[in-house]
Amino acid sequence: DADPAADQAAAADAAGSPSGDDADATGRAVGQVLGVLARSGFAPELTADGRRILLHDCPFRDVARAHTAIVCSAHLGLIQGTLDRAGAPVTATRLVPFVEPRLCVAELEVGPGAAVTAASG
Repeated sequence: DADPAADQAAAADAAGSPSGDDADATGRAVGQVLGVLARSGFAPELTADGRRILLHDCPFRDVARAHTAIVCSAHLGLIQGTLDRAGAPVTATRLVPFVEPRLCVAELEVGPGAAVTAASG
């Protein structure tokens, strides 16, 4: 069985552009985030433009509905901390909770000269 989140993490890890190190570091960092989120049960998906991570299945959904600010802030902190440790020119700027009943969205800001490419299919 193929794991779509693992496939996307691998694609993000391998992502890059001719701009070199920043793009490679960004791809690796986003791949690390996708891996952490997948292992935590979020079923993450990187959008084609590399600017958003779709969180399809929050393992804390019921608690998050009751305490959105606390739970979602913790999840944003998890994403930001993973990116910070990776040292890449990408940051998570916000997490938008419950854009659909089972979907939250983490928004990413990628620095100049860096790019993130999602896996297709």
